This record gives sequence, structure tokens and C-alpha cells, in this order.
Amino acid sequence: MKKEEKLSYGFVNPGIMWLFVVVGIILISYLPINNKIFDRNPLTIFLFVICFLYWVYLLSASLKVHEKIASSVRKIDKIITKGPL
Repeated sequence: MKKEEKLSYGFVNPGIMWLFVVVGIILISYLPINNKIFDRNPLTIFLFVICFLYWVYLLSASLKVHEKIASSVRKIDKIITKGPL
């Protein structure tokens, strides 16, 4: 008789991830910057918008993959604990 082990995989809490993002933005906005890296003009604003939209696209694609990975992990756990049948 095989003893079943319960395997657990923890994902990072989305609230904690967004907390890191918000804290990073706050820290960057309050750092004293003497020289600007990029001048604010229409080209840089346009590039920022394009990069942001691309980031949103990649984020949505990664969330879809993330859901598939979670179900795949459950299937692998089942194979490990109960065998291939």
C-alpha cells in the first residue's frame, strides 16, 4: 500500500507583487534626480505608451499560461502520487 503524499505548490500572492510595484514606483518618484535620462517630448510619450501596451499584452498572455501551468502541476501530482493510470 502506497502512502499518498500531498504535494503543494505555492504561487506568489498577486497582492504582494503589486505592493512591490507600487513601492518601487513611489521610491523612484521620490529619489532626487539631477539629470533626466529622457527628455519629455511626444516621441518618448508615444514610445512609453507602445511599451506599456506591449507589457499589458505580455501580462495577459502570461496569465493564460499561468492557469494552464496550475492544471498541469495538478496532473503531474496525480501521476506521482497515484501512478500513470
